[in-house]
Amino acid sequence: MKRVGIFLPMIIPGDHLNGGVPKVFINTLGGLRDHGLEVFGIVHQESTAVRKELDRRNIPYISVSFEVPTLNRDFQGLTFIELLFKALRVLSSIPKIRKAIRQENADCILAHDAIAALYLAFFPVDVRALYLHSTRPFTGSVSRLFLRISSFRITHYLCPTEYIKNSIDNLNVRRFPRSLVIDTPVEIDHNLLEMGADGSCKGARGQVSLVYIGRISPIKNLISMVELLSHLIRSHFQNVSLHIYGEANNDAQIDYLEKVKQKISSNDLEDVVVFKGFSSDPASDFRKYDASIILSEGEALPMAGIESLIAGTPVIAYDRPGLNDLICQSSEGVLFQPGEYEIVSQWLREGPHSPDTAKLKNRFSISRWTKNALEFLK
Repeated sequence: MKRVGIFLPMIIPGDHLNGGVPKVFINTLGGLRDHGLEVFGIVHQESTAVRKELDRRNIPYISVSFEVPTLNRDFQGLTFIELLFKALRVLSSIPKIRKAIRQENADCILAHDAIAALYLAFFPVDVRALYLHSTRPFTGSVSRLFLRISSFRITHYLCPTEYIKNSIDNLNVRRFPRSLVIDTPVEIDHNLLEMGADGSCKGARGQVSLVYIGRISPIKNLISMVELLSHLIRSHFQNVSLHIYGEANNDAQIDYLEKVKQKISSNDLEDVVVFKGFSSDPASDFRKYDASIILSEGEALPMAGIESLIAGTPVIAYDRPGLNDLICQSSEGVLFQPGEYEIVSQWLREGPHSPDTAKLKNRFSISRWTKNALEFLK
């Protein structure tokens, strides 16, 4: 039996699992295990939310304390001394990770981020694939060098969308690994498999209930959601509401949450926008609403969008990479540019119907992803 490790170099604190990347990581481990492989995860010691979910699913893992550098945040705007100390902390993490992985006697490792591949490049281990979940184009000299070093031992890039695959292929770098597009694996609530969508929408009657489920973060553009809501009210949607599910988990997110609340207050929308806290059952929550909203400037392939569509709830989203890979017809949602809120109003007036959930459940099933992944694990 092949023993496979998957390395997630992220810190996800707290008790709740937020974000699509750690969900894909855990779904990958679970899918490979269910297909007969012996698996284990490699996670940061402070990723309490990830460790809690792995424990819930009875998936073995090792936890290590290591530096988690991110290209955009940690290597831009640093002084030489700050960069030097950052590099030293990264280098000191290498023997910790190496020791932990060697003790597991893995046949091969999957890198669930370019940072994971960067660490794995420093010691002899069979690294079969790098999961690229970022929409950044890797066009700068620093990011290209970063990607080249990270790819030293990689045999395949796994890309959730054609956009990411093309952005890698267009770099025209010799000896880069082969790029493959594999749809994101989603844990599907088995109760939903027997439930059909009712196909109804209140938008045609001047009523609409909207929902956002995700992180409270500036990159999610919650303030733009408030602006969209104001436009809908001016467009004679009298009974409109927006429920926001999510938590602010650090100082930056807490500050942003206050800005969102100020925007809500200045637009007199306190009775229209409701904060619901963390959603422990997104599938069931999505089904309560007419449409979900995702206004990020870019997504690899938004987990919340997939979960919403599988639950039978169409998605209102910016026309951006990842989002336009997901929303391909009007029954699945509507795409628009920032500020073009009338497009959304018109889509709602036409009474959008629910997406083809059976097709989506098959496309994003863990089983389908795992069968594709097994091909390069042979």
